[in-house]
Amino acid sequence: MAINDGLARSAVAVVPSDTTEVGYSSIFVGGAGIVAIEPVGKPGTTVNFTVPAGGYVLCQCTKVKAASTATLMIGLS
Repeated sequence: MAINDGLARSAVAVVPSDTTEVGYSSIFVGGAGIVAIEPVGKPGTTVNFTVPAGGYVLCQCTKVKAASTATLMIGLS
């Protein structure tokens, strides 16, 4: 039986790219900055989040864009 507890099952280092597709449900940000994402279901749309160190982007995304300035990002899924 699958348990859906809402917790991430995977955590990987984020490498921002305008072409690489990912499947993150949220992103942890270790170093403050802007996280530019392409949200799920909105191809070609970029949404920018200004995130403090230790913050999260709580939005499903298909891309983390190269314009992101935040560092030490971890993609959770």
